[in-house]
Amino acid sequence: MYLLSNIACGNESHKEAVMQLLFSKAENGSHSFFSRFLLSNDSRLRPSALWVIVNLTFPASPGAFDRIVKLRNAGIVSQIKKMVNDPCMDVKVC
Repeated sequence: MYLLSNIACGNESHKEAVMQLLFSKAENGSHSFFSRFLLSNDSRLRPSALWVIVNLTFPASPGAFDRIVKLRNAGIVSQIKKMVNDPCMDVKVC
């Protein structure tokens, strides 16, 4: 997840590649690859997953609005809102 976070800091093609990887359709209808990291019990994975979101949606990035729409449609925004009460302080800081 740290690697993906760093790639998401790159240019627009890097950001789109991360979006395609993270939100490709699950074959069995389960949670997306990325949702599993947001819901993980590992306190290191949740903050790094949030940093991916921060890097993908940085306001100065030209495609940020479109990515936010995709994240909202994938249900990620609602998951993030639930993380306000996360016991991990690093999650709250993101």
